[in-house]
Order: sequence, then C-alpha cells, then structure tokens
Amino acid sequence: LVVVPYGRMQYLDVQRGPLTRALGLASLQLHTASAGTDASIDGLPAEVAERLRDQLAARGEARLAGL
Repeated sequence: LVVVPYGRMQYLDVQRGPLTRALGLASLQLHTASAGTDASIDGLPAEVAERLRDQLAARGEARLAGL
C-alpha cells in the first residue's frame, strides 16, 4: 500500500502498452519529487484512467495552492 498526499504529486501519467491498449486498459503512474516513490494503479479502463488523472491533478493543484 502506497499513500501519496495530493500536494506531493508532481504529475500523473497514463501509460498504455500494445497489449493493454488492445484490451482497452491503462495504468496511472503518480510521480513525486522522491525517486523512491513508485505509485501506480494498473488495469484501469482507459477512460477511467484519464478521468482519474484529471481529478487527481485538480485536487493536487488545489492542495498545493494552500501552501
């Protein structure tokens, strides 16, 4: 289990390889300043991954604005 606070997320990346693309799936990779953080959500439907990326990015920007 990996917990990444909203304010620590730098960017989010939707990744789709040839096999996952054929199956309509994607992975959502969360990137932080720490090289040791490896947070990802695998096996999401592609449209869900893109929507989740946008929602998490918006929440991250809102939390960061308070600093």
